[in-house]
Amino acid sequence: MTGARSLLQAEAAECREHLFPDGGARELMAGFSAEAVRSLLHILECPSCQDATLGDLADALEARAGDPPADPVLLEEAEGLMADLLDTPAKNREQLVLQDRRFHRLDLLDLILETGEAAQARDLPKTTKHAALAVWMGEMAFRALR
Repeated sequence: MTGARSLLQAEAAECREHLFPDGGARELMAGFSAEAVRSLLHILECPSCQDATLGDLADALEARAGDPPADPVLLEEAEGLMADLLDTPAKNREQLVLQDRRFHRLDLLDLILETGEAAQARDLPKTTKHAALAVWMGEMAFRALR
């Protein structure tokens, strides 16, 4: 660890406002591939990439605002699948998702993201867990398309 990095970590440890109380940042990062981590580090350090990424995220949220309401039956199925995923130990999720096509649904990925976002103000560990799961599932879907 470099001296600058250890100094930054020491400063972050003193700033309780920005800490993930349960180590959620590490859990989030554990779900990222090495390529995703490198990309995230670049985005965090590069002002123009930050602007572009924030713009892309804002566009995505705006596009979702006009989405039609979810079918109640499909929503109930997705909620059950999300509960199954969250109840499955992280080390077993990949095998479950790869082997069971029921988990290959965009509405499930959307639900995980939305649930995590809704919990953001009151339950940061839940938000972190859902974000990590959504990023991981998105990476799995992207790899499957290649």
